[in-house]
Amino acid sequence: MKLIILRFISIFAALIVLAGLVSCITVMKSDKTVFGLDISDAEVISDTDSHGGWLGDGERFMIVKFNETPSVFPDGWRPLPADSGTVRAIWGTEDESGRYGPYILAEIPRVTSGMYCFADRSPDGHHYLNLTAAVYDFDTDVLYYVVMDT
Repeated sequence: MKLIILRFISIFAALIVLAGLVSCITVMKSDKTVFGLDISDAEVISDTDSHGGWLGDGERFMIVKFNETPSVFPDGWRPLPADSGTVRAIWGTEDESGRYGPYILAEIPRVTSGMYCFADRSPDGHHYLNLTAAVYDFDTDVLYYVVMDT
């Protein structure tokens, strides 16, 4: 009986280690692109991640410096200025009825010349926000990237 329990524990531990390795490989693969934009040759200036809270809540914020502006941006990237919903999520808006947003904690500078990509990953009908945003600044060749999960 002890031998069976010991084998079960060994197999279980091996599966946990294997799952961890697969997770690391997946994260490393996903760190090479941002909304399809290849960042593998760019310099990561800053990369902070507060995920790990309740149900994986947190925010990842990356600042990536390119040597030169990419000649082509993948499908889904749009030229700035951003649409009103994206502006509200990233920088916040204010009008006569009040102030709304920003919904992300990362402080992305107001970029006037560049490209952006935004995805609301929140399931319909839920009261939490899962947002991913990227802003590329043509003047500085800097990419700001944030993944927020609440």
